[in-house]
Amino acid sequence: MSEEISGKRKRENGFLNRRDYLKASATATVGVAALASMDEFVGKAAAVSTTDPSPSNSEVGGGSEYDNDVTRSDATTTVSTKSGLKSALSNAGSGDVVWVESSASIDMTGEANIEIPSGVTLASGRGINGSQGALFHVDSGMESEALFKSVYEKGVRVTGLQLRGPFPGGYFDPDADPYDPGFVEKMSTGIQVYNTESARNVEIDNCHLWGWTVGAVRVGANANGGTSYPTGTHVHHCSIHTNAMEHLGYGIDLLNGDEHLIEYCYFDLNRHCIDGFGNPDNGYEARYNIVDDRTVSHAFDMHNWESNNGDRDVAGSTINIHHNTFRYDNEVQGDSDEFRDGSPQEYIKIRGTPDNRCDMDNNWFQQKEKPPSGTTGGDDYAYTQTSVSSWTNMYESNNAFGPEEPSSDIGAPRTGDGSNPNGLEYSSGTTAVDPDVDSNGERSGVKFRLTNNFDETLTLSEVSISPSNSSINELVDHSYDAGRWVSELYIGADVQDSACDVNGLSLPGSLHLTNDGHSNSDQRWAIMSSGSDAWVYLYQFEDDGTPVDMVGETLEISVSWYRDADGASGTETTTFTP
Repeated sequence: MSEEISGKRKRENGFLNRRDYLKASATATVGVAALASMDEFVGKAAAVSTTDPSPSNSEVGGGSEYDNDVTRSDATTTVSTKSGLKSALSNAGSGDVVWVESSASIDMTGEANIEIPSGVTLASGRGINGSQGALFHVDSGMESEALFKSVYEKGVRVTGLQLRGPFPGGYFDPDADPYDPGFVEKMSTGIQVYNTESARNVEIDNCHLWGWTVGAVRVGANANGGTSYPTGTHVHHCSIHTNAMEHLGYGIDLLNGDEHLIEYCYFDLNRHCIDGFGNPDNGYEARYNIVDDRTVSHAFDMHNWESNNGDRDVAGSTINIHHNTFRYDNEVQGDSDEFRDGSPQEYIKIRGTPDNRCDMDNNWFQQKEKPPSGTTGGDDYAYTQTSVSSWTNMYESNNAFGPEEPSSDIGAPRTGDGSNPNGLEYSSGTTAVDPDVDSNGERSGVKFRLTNNFDETLTLSEVSISPSNSSINELVDHSYDAGRWVSELYIGADVQDSACDVNGLSLPGSLHLTNDGHSNSDQRWAIMSSGSDAWVYLYQFEDDGTPVDMVGETLEISVSWYRDADGASGTETTTFTP
């Protein structure tokens, strides 16, 4: 390691003292109907979706590019109903494969703690012949319980499934205090496993997991004065998103054990993508993962053991974070919520001093800078260590900061291999933003991401914007500067950025990068290398001079491009709702 960023820890506010994770439950009462009325940010209508936002042409997130599938021909037992599933699992033994038909959609509401025995594989066909895999869905709260729970079991594998929890609409902050029954009834977990070995003998792979309020995956059991369960796991090639309840909301919640490998996963809109409980036996390795551009708080985490009622001031054991790509900038914005106000969020937060060390190497931090010398980071920077006066047992090397694409050995494996026939792809994570350049309090800007899936460099030449709501009739930045959130259009691309700064645009309308409003003729065009991403910023949307909150407003966007290599050109159009 080239640089040591090597504590003392204060207690932090928040729900850190977890409940007894081995406790039995009652029947849940909060329905998905209440959730379906919630937007992914603030409480506007949003239908329950099964769309998987992970990249379709990359092994990150699993799916069609995953090549270690269990198939139907491997099955010992094949099921397609809830009763068949429960019967098959209760009778399964080590070496058995319980296959759930890929076309099945099974309502698991009212079920909890379904045991997967030692040595048993629960499988379906996600990514095989275009299938999304069998869907298990829970449509009401679960009183803090898990749908699947393997207690003391070893050699368990869960692969190729979809698990949708009772709150798939996105971020929300329950009115109840975290210890009130009204809060606890909303707590839910997709898969919880623990046993008495720290060996990496539980595998969860190629699954699509979303809508869980505690955690999509929960591993081990907390040991603050009780029995220790330092379980080890391998979680890989999964799409884990929209697990975003305030105070909890984890993609992967690591309560104990340090033999955890998390790799090739796609994360988006979780409160924390990976959370560590903090005890001296707690650690993980995270590599080759993508964290997309929506977040509720920081992405990778290690809590402080003492703050979780442990007996030592320590932040876990050994943490190794390498070859990941982090994309977001600010957190999502809640409705009149003091915690979720669209502020910057760091990517990695270590809450004290690791008992051994934390290494951060070869990561691509796309929207954040390296912490300045003499500091220990903060929300505005890529990573932070809290409650220390200087970096302690923290090391970093060979990371990349900013949107310019680094060498291929930094960050997660690149998406886009030229196989996408559309060439220019609108990627997931369209977001309405309240830029800090104004004080109007409205999310009147829109941000989205494009991916160049051609094998050649691509030049973007024109962007056309058409709101479905005809009262949204202007795009005006009210600034004489040129850049992100100070121009009507700004595109941050890896080869060359560009901006269109005009005297307002009537909508529907188009902005021409080749001739609109940029004083430097050499930088009129936005240029993307093959496989790269470009971030597009539109600001601000107005109704006759009044800023418009764009959450829930539908836009049709067309982007025109051409290729210098062969002179080919085209236009890609999509419709989305931030």
